[in-house]
Amino acid sequence: MITKNSDYIISSTGKVHLVDETFVRDDKSQIIVDVGYGHIDGKPVGDVNIETIKDKVAAYTPVPGGV
Repeated sequence: MITKNSDYIISSTGKVHLVDETFVRDDKSQIIVDVGYGHIDGKPVGDVNIETIKDKVAAYTPVPGGV
């Protein structure tokens, strides 16, 4: 996947949890910027599934409260 070769991943699709661990490397060198969001059970969530990537990247923006 091309995102594994990227140092930065910026997602703004509005598709909930589109970006997961399959998009990132395991070397904690990437930065993820989550601009898009949707809702699950009435709560705002981002394009990035934070639980699956948080231990694999250098930094990420949370939703809500990130960008």
